[in-house]
Amino acid sequence: MARTVAALTFLQDAFKARTAKKRYLALISGSPRSDVIVAEDWIGRHPKDFRKRAVRPEGEGDSKAAATTILVRARRDGYSVVECRPRTGRTHQIRVHCAHLGHPILADAVYGRSAQWPLNAAPEAPALRRQGLHAWTLEVPHPAGGILSVSAPIPTDLAPFIPAGLVPQPM
Repeated sequence: MARTVAALTFLQDAFKARTAKKRYLALISGSPRSDVIVAEDWIGRHPKDFRKRAVRPEGEGDSKAAATTILVRARRDGYSVVECRPRTGRTHQIRVHCAHLGHPILADAVYGRSAQWPLNAAPEAPALRRQGLHAWTLEVPHPAGGILSVSAPIPTDLAPFIPAGLVPQPM
């Protein structure tokens, strides 16, 4: 996004200082008990699969603190639509937190229960053929002042699973 080295450094500093605000839209398995969940765990490499990450004990191995706020935006038959607001930026953070809470991202072949959802979709019914996670909005301070806010429309393959008119809530 940056056109100059100075702007790039400014944006990198914003992410390090956690003044950049990221929001993701996710389709998760089941229905969480609460409408607001704050996941504050330590995430590090999975003990048996080096390609994966897992919730680990504090300070064990390469684990680092990770925090995600999860807001339930809609409950559907067998799944929920949630807004995820990561406060840290760990690898696979949202996917690991949702799976650890017992509500993995739909169609997440690594941390979820199946590579496709629903498993036995009728031929005419939509089937999710990729993980149900979408980078929705990003707010970063602008080097010239103010806030730069960018949002990505909901992709057409996720749209059948998300309520119409869903808009980002104020941070």
